[in-house]
Amino acid sequence: MMVGGYHLDLYCDGYDAARQPVDGVHELQEFPHTFTGELGAACRRQARRQGWLLSEKQQLCPKCSGKKPRRMQQLTIPGA
Repeated sequence: MMVGGYHLDLYCDGYDAARQPVDGVHELQEFPHTFTGELGAACRRQARRQGWLLSEKQQLCPKCSGKKPRRMQQLTIPGA
């Protein structure tokens, strides 16, 4: 049986724990934020939906990026 998966741990580039353990924006030991899925693209999509700004050069958490997490739309069933 083959089993596969992807595990993504994100740390905010706007937070420097070595210089400022508590910087007023981030909480102590707030990171990593973990996302799991079958593919890396699915994990990145989850992170972006929660407000993460991801690029090749940096990763910013929702607090630093200024993005608000998307709310999941509720599924409505007609006639229910």
